Amino acid sequence: MNWAKQLIYRRRESSALSLEMAEHLREKVEELMREGVPREEAEAAARREFGNITLLQEHSREVWQWTSLETILRDARYALRQLRRNPGFTITVLLTLSFAIGANTAVFSMVNALLLRPLPYRHPERLASLVRHMSRTDNKEHGVDGEEDSQDGETWELVRDGVPALQSAVYSYGASGVNLQTGSVARNVQDQRVSAGYFQVLGINPLLGRTFTQEEDLPHGPKAAILSFELWKSAFFSDRSIIGQSILLKGEPHVVVGVLPANTHTTAPADLWTPLQPSRTGEGGGDNYHIVARLKDGASWAEANSQLSVLRPAMFVQYSNDNPGNQEFLISRPLQQSIARPVRGPMLILMSAVALILLIACANLTGLMLVRVIRKSGEL
Repeated sequence: MNWAKQLIYRRRESSALSLEMAEHLREKVEELMREGVPREEAEAAARREFGNITLLQEHSREVWQWTSLETILRDARYALRQLRRNPGFTITVLLTLSFAIGANTAVFSMVNALLLRPLPYRHPERLASLVRHMSRTDNKEHGVDGEEDSQDGETWELVRDGVPALQSAVYSYGASGVNLQTGSVARNVQDQRVSAGYFQVLGINPLLGRTFTQEEDLPHGPKAAILSFELWKSAFFSDRSIIGQSILLKGEPHVVVGVLPANTHTTAPADLWTPLQPSRTGEGGGDNYHIVARLKDGASWAEANSQLSVLRPAMFVQYSNDNPGNQEFLISRPLQQSIARPVRGPMLILMSAVALILLIACANLTGLMLVRVIRKSGEL
């Protein structure tokens, strides 16, 4: 802690340095006077020989440590005094900077959460969303490309059975409100429908019970439900015996098979999950499903995309009747990009806008500072 002591007692050490130099100067004057030189001439000669005392003191202080820190603290004290003397200018600066920096901080926090921060799953770099790439060739002048992440039941079956490098699952894009009845109380909750294997793909293990089985995921299969930790705590008072019991969901009995851990994140905010039971008919006849996949151990993305490319003929036959001139095939895209894609453009535009606001604020403050400097040009 020598540096702390030196910083705290620096003024006392500076005073001691001045006294020591004054003592050396006095001794030199007395030495010259003993040689017969008058006092005034002796003092002048001693000062000429000794040199600039103030400059020597500054050079001596520079040998000490933390001189830069002392300079910063001295400048900070001077800046605070100037701000205190000009409250109107100070308030203007603080409000301008607070607004500009606050807006940038808030927007960057959202950009970081949505676009930059890794997904809260095990090995998120091995997660992907499967998208359908469309290359329009019926335009003679130029083609029009696009991507679609909504799939139908037939595409899901092609991926499930034809891409062994991926562990895949299918889910409904968002959660929908449904009525949950507990005793005599009914509440509206958010239900997301997912296929068997969905939680395994994301790497989420239940706190209690299990996830959905293949039998529960078949059309007209048993009705089951998995609760979020928050719903289990608020609606069922953290009752561990809820596993295996029946609850009324949409007026139909569902067996609770599992409870997820606290703060679990899935592809959509939800209070509970029920089996999707995907098929080629009904809902599965349209593009209403979304496919999430995890790269299996020992497999590579090149291998997975190669297996997906084999599905091109089937995909082309499937869509060519409804979309003449379109060539469609599946590719894998990082899951984070798929989740953030709807908001990526607006968020980047908003980030650019608030960054421009910060630059404008800095330019305005620079103008104010220049006006103050011009007003003090005489003093300078």
